[in-house]
This record gives sequence, C-alpha cells and structure tokens, in this order.
Amino acid sequence: MKSSRMLLVKERTRLMAFLQTQYPETKRTVLKQLLKHRAVFVNGNPVTRHDHLLEPKDRVVIERGAPAPVRKSKVTMPEIVFEDRHVIVINKPEGLLTIATDKESHRTAYRQVMAYVQEDRPHRGERIFIVHRLDRDTSGLLVFARTEDAKRDLQENWEHSEKKYYAVVEGTPREAEGTIRSHLREHPKSLRMHSAPPSDESKLAITRYRTLRSTRHYSLLEVKLETGRKNQIRAHLSEAGHPVVGDKKYDAHGNPMKRLALHAHYLAFVHPVSGRRLQFKAELPEEFEQLLADDKASTNASARSSEKSNRSPGKKLPRSNRPARSKSQLSSSARVESPESNEQKPERRGSGPAKKQGRRPNFRSRSKRA
Repeated sequence: MKSSRMLLVKERTRLMAFLQTQYPETKRTVLKQLLKHRAVFVNGNPVTRHDHLLEPKDRVVIERGAPAPVRKSKVTMPEIVFEDRHVIVINKPEGLLTIATDKESHRTAYRQVMAYVQEDRPHRGERIFIVHRLDRDTSGLLVFARTEDAKRDLQENWEHSEKKYYAVVEGTPREAEGTIRSHLREHPKSLRMHSAPPSDESKLAITRYRTLRSTRHYSLLEVKLETGRKNQIRAHLSEAGHPVVGDKKYDAHGNPMKRLALHAHYLAFVHPVSGRRLQFKAELPEEFEQLLADDKASTNASARSSEKSNRSPGKKLPRSNRPARSKSQLSSSARVESPESNEQKPERRGSGPAKKQGRRPNFRSRSKRA
C-alpha cells in the first residue's frame, strides 16, 4: 500500500484478533505473512507474534509497501442476543449471508461471529458451527454452536424448535389467519421454489400465518414455520397472491424499503447441554413500522382529499393496488381450500365441460371471530 494507516486500540485484546476485526475480509494467512515480514508495528516497534497483547491506546501501524489488507465493507456487525460456552444467538442484519458462497466468501455472519469468539482466546483455536441459515436478505435471529456436540444436538432436534417471522406483504389476505400446505420443489432454471405434486424431488412445506394489521396497500403478518424448506415463506405467500414486499424474485411489485420485508423475530429451542428451553425475540425492524405508518398516513390524506372533491356516487377507493389473485390466476399446482370447500356444490349448467385441475397448495384458513 502507498501509505501507512495508524489504528488506535480501544480495549485490551490480542494482535491477531485486533487485525481480524479491522480487516475481516483478509485471510488469516495474509495477516500472518505481514507479521512474519515485520510489517506490523505496535507503538513504533515491529511485532511478529500474533498473540502479542495490546492495551488500550496502543497504536498499530502496517508498514508502507506491505500488501494492503482488504478493508471491511460497510456491513452492520451482528448484535449478540445470547451467548454461553455452547451456543451463540445473533440478530443478523439484512444483506448479510449466513455462510460463504461461490460468489461471496468474506462478508458473512459466520466470519464475523468467528472473529468475535476468537478475539478473547485466539490461541485456543475457538470455532463456531452452523446450525441453520437465514437468506441473505432476511434479518433476525440466527443460532451458532460453539462445539461440535452442541451443533449435532441442535440439528438433530431442530424440527422441534419454534420459529416465527414478521412479514410485510402486498395487499390484504382474504382470511385473517390460515395454513398454507403444499409440496415445494426448485425450478432448475429460475431457481425459484414452487408448489408441485408430491414426488422424490418435492418436499412437504407447511406455513401458518395470522394478520396482525393492515393498511391500504400492505399487511403485517406473523408467520410460523412447521417445516423449514428453502424460500418457503416467500414461495407460499407469493402463490397466495400476497408476495413479501421487496421480493422481486417472487413477484413483488415494488421495493419501497430497498430490502426484503422478512424478519425472524421469535426463536425457541432446547439448550443442547442444560436441557432448558430458551426463548428469544427480536423487535419489528423500524423500516417495517415506518412503511406501514407512511402508507396509513397516505391513505388518510387521500381520503380527506377525496371528501372535498366532486366524486360520482358509489365510486369507492380500491383497498389495495394489488388484490389477491383469484383461483384461476394461481399456478396450476396451487389449490385453495376453505371450510366451505368440503360442502357439495350444485353442478353448474351451460358452462361447457369442466377443465382439469392440477394439484395446488392447500390453503386452510379461518376468519377471526369478534
């Protein structure tokens, strides 16, 4: 690099942990090479030991001409919700991968949490282990294990954990609460998950939802997963005619928040060692609240303006700019069922031969009672 950069130490830590915190996208081997070639200085003196102890107000400088470490990108560091010797729970920000992919290997929650646990004990080889994942654009509660035994126990019992999400969707569901049930499979070209007949390639997915509140264009849902399939919530809600706001992959019309409106807000599971049931909650993101508030304010302002104008009698404002799709608009593999659908209906005459229907997801819903 062409110029040196002075880094001020704010708390007691080891040199390698400090460098990894400052340069999380730089491999540990690269940082070791800088130390080996005496390119790292602490208070003006070259240091080669990676476990050198730093004190507050120490000054760390990388020598001019040394290969420049990759500076960390502007990604919000995850909030630590809970930790002990066996488990760490974080509140993952949106836009951050859980673990590396072929296209992105540095900006991940895994690397950031790994740097965190190694900060205090770099010489002990602290590690973390993936238990489950959240999509890059989904925020919320994410669990890592700190031992292989804890990872194994959590994954073996993960189907018994309780997971709930906040989702802001387009429009208002016809039923205030219900269950979406179908077999999901991934399209080989679009990589979208979609409902399909049961087969070796499709897996049963069950999604329960309830509407918390609605505005003219959006609804806030609490969604509970009974199964954990890839993109399950996004695929099911899209096929129901109410895609998650900002989810263009699954047919959302707009992206007003510049992010996916999906947040893992509740998680409960049994501790792998103590056997105690742990419960964690993450608050509704402020941008979700602001979107709903802005839409409500806009609707109220529009209503007041309409009262002053000379409108023709009987003309009403539409409730949503994107109503739920009708049965004929759903994918050929989607099926809508309600309690009334089991009743025998009289045959319709004069409408021609009945069309064959493919399998469709089972939407079992019930309206809230006053």
